[in-house]
Amino acid sequence: MQNSAAGTATALPHLASVYTERELKMVRELSIEVHPAASRDSEVRRVLALSDEAVIQYISDAIARAQREGKLDPKLNPDFAARLFCAFVMGLLYMELLPNLIGDESWRDFVHERIAALIGAG
Repeated sequence: MQNSAAGTATALPHLASVYTERELKMVRELSIEVHPAASRDSEVRRVLALSDEAVIQYISDAIARAQREGKLDPKLNPDFAARLFCAFVMGLLYMELLPNLIGDESWRDFVHERIAALIGAG
């Protein structure tokens, strides 16, 4: 069984692709609401920034550990990859703007493949 850090890193393609599913509509909508709130409220902005940095650090650490274990591309910059992963997911939060792709298996598979390529999995 994989340890949790390497397991997290190799699960990133799946974690991103689930944002394409109909069932995550509320999660996408709530996530989108946080950003305007952060622009209006300094405490929300502070908490969001801390949360974002903690997630990025966790993903970066997981990628680095998976690299050391030979599960991911060792040439990849873990911090850059974690930040790009998060930016990619933030874009998926706006799936309601592309309603014909929500729940589309081909789109989900494409997202999965692109994130796998991003982290050098497979």
